[in-house]
Amino acid sequence: FARPPAADERAPLIAFLREQRQRAVDRQLDAAALAGKGEGDVNERAAWTALARALLNLDEAVTKG
Repeated sequence: FARPPAADERAPLIAFLREQRQRAVDRQLDAAALAGKGEGDVNERAAWTALARALLNLDEAVTKG
């Protein structure tokens, strides 16, 4: 998290974002529940929320005590 991602790290993240966006559009996930209240496209916000959650669950982001 202290450096920009390399190209080989970005590719799966972009694919995940696209997949989550499509899942929201296809109503395979509850975009409104995932994204919460806010402005803008709920499907887009839900996709970005899913990506943020995935990133924050990586070992690099978790402080283990």
